[in-house]
Amino acid sequence: MERHDKQGAALELAARLLEQAEHSSEAEMRSSLSRMYYAVYHVARLVVGKTGHTAIAKALEGRESGIGKRYKALYELRQKADYHPDFVERRFGSLANFKLEFRNEMENARWLYEHLFKMEKI
Repeated sequence: MERHDKQGAALELAARLLEQAEHSSEAEMRSSLSRMYYAVYHVARLVVGKTGHTAIAKALEGRESGIGKRYKALYELRQKADYHPDFVERRFGSLANFKLEFRNEMENARWLYEHLFKMEKI
């Protein structure tokens, strides 16, 4: 149960960051995406075992069609948010559009987190 509490704490932090998103800077929103991804990542590792990001996506897809694809999309979003300075302009066109889409991206990640949390270990 303790392992789930740690991921729950990470999710709670991501949720608080989400609530601040409308008044957040680009850097804070990008950080929130990264934190949410890592909350999902840690739960996914509970489901499939200790393995790398790409292997997790493959294992999840083998377990349930579409879940691995959703995980991979979130992973790629996190990578771009963390490592590509022009991420916002390239993906969303503007900071204003990013702010509009940010909540949807975070809600998708939250759904994935909750869905994985309910899965049994493979």
